[in-house]
Amino acid sequence: HASTAGCSCLLSWDTIQPVGGDDPIKTEVDSTGDNAPEDSPKVLQMTNAASGAGADDVVVFPNPNNGMFTINNEQLTMNNVQVYDVYGKLLKTVEVNGNMVELDVRDLSAGMYFVRVSTEKDVVTKSFVKK
Repeated sequence: HASTAGCSCLLSWDTIQPVGGDDPIKTEVDSTGDNAPEDSPKVLQMTNAASGAGADDVVVFPNPNNGMFTINNEQLTMNNVQVYDVYGKLLKTVEVNGNMVELDVRDLSAGMYFVRVSTEKDVVTKSFVKK
């Protein structure tokens, strides 16, 4: 049986506890920005509000893609779309005022990314793969 009593780290969806530190670092990413250093890892909340558009209403296609893809949300108007890497670093923000947007991420390396779609009522995070 392994003991965790000596471990001084805690990793959750809400915080990252620095090793040897007492105060957790808030890592939730939001559109207003945060005070964490740019290189520090962040956690994207994969949430879905009870009212308004849900995760199933936002469609990312094709997925995987070659750097050009479409995000469609027929239920609500999108305000903006943000692209994050797997470490939570904001790579791109696109202002939107409609139900569909085509994104060009051909400048990004192949790999997995996240899009955070802000609508008039909700924020939905989806993943996509760039080949």
